[in-house]
Amino acid sequence: NFFLDYWGVKWILARNDMVIPGTAVPHYQKFLAQERYYILTGQARATYDPKEIIYEFTYRNATSIFQVSNAPSLLVISDEVGYNDVFRALSFSDCDSRYVIPIRGSEYIDDYTLDELAQFDAVFLRAYKVRDSSKAWRLLEEYVNYGGGLVVETGYTPYVDTDQMAEPSPVKMAFKTEFGKEWHFTYVNTSVTTGIDFASFSPAVYGEYPWAVSVSKNETVRSWAKPIIWNAGHPIVAMGELGQGRVVWCGANLPFHTLSYENFWESLFLSRMIGWVTKSMGVQAKSVDYEASRPNPEKVTVTIFSKAEGFLFKECYFENWNVYMDSNKGRETLRIYKAGPDFMYVRIPLDASFPIRITFEYAVSWDEVTGFATSTLTLIVLITYAIGLPVGEPAKRARRKLGMFTVKVKNWWYKY
Repeated sequence: NFFLDYWGVKWILARNDMVIPGTAVPHYQKFLAQERYYILTGQARATYDPKEIIYEFTYRNATSIFQVSNAPSLLVISDEVGYNDVFRALSFSDCDSRYVIPIRGSEYIDDYTLDELAQFDAVFLRAYKVRDSSKAWRLLEEYVNYGGGLVVETGYTPYVDTDQMAEPSPVKMAFKTEFGKEWHFTYVNTSVTTGIDFASFSPAVYGEYPWAVSVSKNETVRSWAKPIIWNAGHPIVAMGELGQGRVVWCGANLPFHTLSYENFWESLFLSRMIGWVTKSMGVQAKSVDYEASRPNPEKVTVTIFSKAEGFLFKECYFENWNVYMDSNKGRETLRIYKAGPDFMYVRIPLDASFPIRITFEYAVSWDEVTGFATSTLTLIVLITYAIGLPVGEPAKRARRKLGMFTVKVKNWWYKY
């Protein structure tokens, strides 16, 4: 369902002669058994084999390829592997684009300004880097104080083992360790932990070895925060409110563990942490009133009548696309971010006055123009040569003129 949402799929065809791997259950039966998600809208025998039946299902929760919404935006500051782990780990609890939209960010925290971070509802730190540590953490502290959400995952970062965790981290220090191949969790009931079956978390194992974690100490949790999960008595998850914002720290390397074992409960806990810092715990984004049209493959126009935070265009990112916003303030160029499986996402400015119109336009680059021109010229020369027209003399004249021009430039250079 997670990927049906992101790829804008509405209809599914399933057959009765193919089974789910490792079972005797035909594909179509798993859709029949989930009526809350799928509607059987038709079936027919295959013309090439009367024994084969094709079933058509409609996905009830289908979303548009042009998705304008108020779903919270999550800027993931990480490397490529770290981002993909976060995005894919959310799939196992079906935390799709109706709940949060993960955006691929830079690897460096201090590549951003406060105004740029303020465009996003929350920031997720994993496998991140800093050029200036003091500047980077000061930036995050300002962001949180002004109302931003922050998830700090130290299970896969430069801060996996450090005594210099600056605010807004809920813990002052963390150290790398392992506690065997089983978790030893204790926890308190909060909106993040209630209802999570921690006993169903997959083993703390990586290959043949115990799962390495980053934990803190009770006395190093900051006064404005509190530990909510301990592993063998050491805080492994802490959370707190700072200024107008919220922060969660986790040292379990949870995205990668979730992905390694495809564990629903771990994925749900990950989505809970994100939901808490974005203040949208498990709530689908409210619908937006808009109209979309695509007059040709190179242009998409969306008119938005009510408040919206962003526009997810479910086609793969390509740099030749440009985006413009037209409103009563005139035309403004907007930035395209990579979101989800590297689709295109545009943040609508916080001060936008609706209605507005967003236009995606594909522009031909100078590299492409040069390539087309070179190919066309080459084709003309080849055709000319093939039909027997003289091409040698024009080429000689062009070479003589180029030589004369080169001599003039050379003389000018030595003179001045």
